[in-house]
Amino acid sequence: MPQSTGSWHDRAPQPGDAALALLAPEWTVGIVGELARCALRPAELERRLAGAPHATLMDRFGDLSDEEIVVRERLAGDARGAKYALTERGRGLAEIVAAAALIERERPDAAGDRPAGERTLRLVADPYNRAITRVLADGSQTLAEIERGLPGLAHSSVDRQLRELRQAGVVLVDHEPSGRPCYELVLDGRHLALLVLLAARWERRLAPRAQMATDVGGLVHMIAPLAQIAPVLQGACRLHVEGRPGEPDVHLSVGKGRISALALAPAVAIDAHGDATAEQWGRALLRRDPAGIVVRGDSVLLGAVVVALGAALHA
Repeated sequence: MPQSTGSWHDRAPQPGDAALALLAPEWTVGIVGELARCALRPAELERRLAGAPHATLMDRFGDLSDEEIVVRERLAGDARGAKYALTERGRGLAEIVAAAALIERERPDAAGDRPAGERTLRLVADPYNRAITRVLADGSQTLAEIERGLPGLAHSSVDRQLRELRQAGVVLVDHEPSGRPCYELVLDGRHLALLVLLAARWERRLAPRAQMATDVGGLVHMIAPLAQIAPVLQGACRLHVEGRPGEPDVHLSVGKGRISALALAPAVAIDAHGDATAEQWGRALLRRDPAGIVVRGDSVLLGAVVVALGAALHA
C-alpha cells in the first residue's frame, strides 16, 4: 500500500479503518474465513491455505492473537497439540469476510488462487481507495476535480490509486469533449459500501478503543443510484445523524422509481424527516427496517426509502 503523504490520513479517519486494517495483511482473510467454519490445528489450516508460507501464517496467528481475534485452545487428552478458534471479535470479522467473498464471486475477474474475499477486502482496506470512491459517489469527475476533493494527497498517489481501481473494475474512465479523462464509479463498485458498513459496525460493537468515524451521507450517496422504489412514491427526505454535530444532513429526492442523493438541501419542502444515531441508521439499512428511526412527516415515504436503500446495499 502506498504511504500517505502529509497528514491526510491522520486528519481524515474513515469508517471501518480499524476492522479493515486487521483484515488487510496477506492471508489474514483466508485464516479468518477458514476458522469461521471450525477450529483448526495449524497444520490443518496450512493444508487448506495451500501456497501460504508457514512463517507468514505463524506471523498472522501471532498478530491475530494479540488483537484477540483468534485464541489457542489446548484440548484435554489430545497429544497432537492445540487448535486455533475465532473469538467473538473474530466472528465479527468473519461476517465481513463472508460478505466480501459473496461480492467477489459475482465478479468475473475474481482471483481463484487467493482466499475468497481477500482481493476485494485488500482493495477496500486501502484508505486511498475508499476516499476516492467516496469522492466519485455523486458522479464522474476529472483527475483535477478528484484531487480538489482530497486535499493533502499527492498527484502521483491519486493517479496510482485510480489505476488500481480501474484494474479492479471499480472505476471506468471516459473522455470529455475536450479530451480530458473523466473517472466514474461503476454500479458494481458501489456494492463495496456494504463492507465498509459492516466494518464500521464491528468497530462500534467490538473495538471500543478504535477512533470512531461515521459517514452516513457517504454510504447513502454510494448506494442511492442502485436503489429502486415504487414509482407512486415521490417527495423529499432529510436524514439526520444524532450525536454527530459535524456530520451534515443527507437530502434525498424520490420520484419515478429512483432515489437521488442531493449535494445541497432542496428548495422544495421536506416531506419526511428521519432522526437516528449512526449506529441506528446502519442497523436500519442492514435489516431493511426503519424501526428505531424517529420520523416526522411522511413515515410511509421514509420507511420505503430505508427499505429500498437496504435492498440496494444487499443486492
